[in-house]
Amino acid sequence: DRGALCEEAVDCKNHVCGTPNFGDGVMGETICCPSGTSATVDSVPYCAHQPNDSSCGSDAMCASGLCTNGTCFDVDGGDSSSTLGGLSAGEACSTNDQCDDGACGFDVYDELTRKLICCPSGE
Repeated sequence: DRGALCEEAVDCKNHVCGTPNFGDGVMGETICCPSGTSATVDSVPYCAHQPNDSSCGSDAMCASGLCTNGTCFDVDGGDSSSTLGGLSAGEACSTNDQCDDGACGFDVYDELTRKLICCPSGE
C-alpha cells in the first residue's frame, strides 16, 4: 500500500501516512510513505527520505540528511553535471570533488542562512 492515499497512519501497512511533497502542507493529499518514515515540519507530517533535488523544510526530510535553501542535497554525491575541481577555500561549491582540498561544507550551522563553500580546513 506504499504510495496509496491515506487519512491516518492506521490506513497504511507501514503505519506512516504523510504529505509526499514539501510545500503542499495541510492542503495536500496524504499517502502511505514509501520510505516508511516521515518528518514533521510546522506540524505537518511529510514523507521522509526524499531524494536529492526534492523540496524540503528540514534536514530530517532528506535521504542525505541535508536540506539547504529548501532543496535536498547530497554534499558527497552531487550532480553529474557539476564542474570538477578547481575551487579554492571559501568559494561556493555543491560537491566535495569540486574543491581543491576535497571538502565542501556549510559555512555556518543556521539552516536559514548557511551556504556551501570549499572548507578552509580541508575537512
